[in-house]
This record gives sequence, C-alpha cells and structure tokens, in this order.
Amino acid sequence: KDILRGALGERLNIVKDRIASTTAVKREALKNLVERHFGANRERFNVALRHLDGLLERIESRIEKMEANGIDTSAVDSALAEAKTAIATAKADVAELGDLIQRVKDTDDKTTIREQLQTAMKKAIESIKDAQRERNEVMRILLDIGKQNRDTASTTSAN
Repeated sequence: KDILRGALGERLNIVKDRIASTTAVKREALKNLVERHFGANRERFNVALRHLDGLLERIESRIEKMEANGIDTSAVDSALAEAKTAIATAKADVAELGDLIQRVKDTDDKTTIREQLQTAMKKAIESIKDAQRERNEVMRILLDIGKQNRDTASTTSAN
C-alpha cells in the first residue's frame, strides 16, 4: 500500500507540475497577445496623434501668415486652444493605454485584463475622435475667415 501511495503521490505531483507549466505557457501567450494586439493599436493611435500635431503646426503657420497680412484671426484662437487641449487629452489617454499594456502580468485574470484594456482603448479612440473634431472646427473657422477675406478683397477691388 505504501508503495502504491508513493507512486500515486509522484504521479499526482507530475500532473500538477504539467498543469502549472501549461498554465504558465498559456498566460505568457496571453501577455504576448496583449502586447502585440493592443500595442499595434497604440502605435496606430500614436501615428494619428503625430498627424494631428503636424496639421496643427500647419494651421498655426497659416494663422501667422494671415495675421502678417492684416487679417483678424481672433475667431480661430479659442478653437485652436480647444484643439490643442483635446490633442493633449488624447495623448494622455493613449499613454494610459500603453502603461496598462506594460503593467499586464502573466498572473492577471484574463477577463479583467480584457475589460480594462477595452475600456482604455475605447477612451483613447473617443479622445482621438474629439481631437479630430476640434481640428476640423479650427479648419472650418479658418476657411470661413479666408472666404470672408477673399470676398472683402474682391469687393474692394471691384469698386
């Protein structure tokens, strides 16, 4: 009996070790999957934010040129400030997503991880969309100022 108990105990320990190693492999695979999938999305978000930054630089340059030509651009200043704030918020949300991705441990519960990452991702997406809407508003106001200036210039030239 003692021999059978010892053999059974050994086999039980072997099975427990195999289960533990399989679980560790699965958890490591989950961590890699999270880093790959959500990391790719984070990079896509960073590209969108760099694009928004580039457009804002061009818009600011356009505003400076208009001001140098004596055109009143005060209407666009508040919209530009709101756009910059929205972009800063979006950058913070994307950074928060990146931090969350880095904090994922192989011992975390996958359901909890999924919910947290999806929530952070939705928040980042909405922030980027808000920043894009604000940028579009700045561009619309800038176009309106340009049209008004052209209309005024053409009316003045015609007289």
